[in-house]
Amino acid sequence: MAKYIVKATIQTLEKGKKLVIKPSAEPQEVPKALVKELLGKGLIVETGTGSAKSAAEPTQAGDDTGTGDDNSGD
Repeated sequence: MAKYIVKATIQTLEKGKKLVIKPSAEPQEVPKALVKELLGKGLIVETGTGSAKSAAEPTQAGDDTGTGDDNSGD
């Protein structure tokens, strides 16, 4: 099983036993057979090279607080 950030409760059967994976900001193991489907539905997020918190909370576009002058119509 690979590790991913889980955003919703996942219930499945694995080897005849019920498996429940609860949401968490910490990376958790997810059965490889489910990864593609769960990624497509947005229920899990790849941990990648960043921290688990950054993967769980994507940044918003337009949050740039730079000091440059964007007014080029002078």
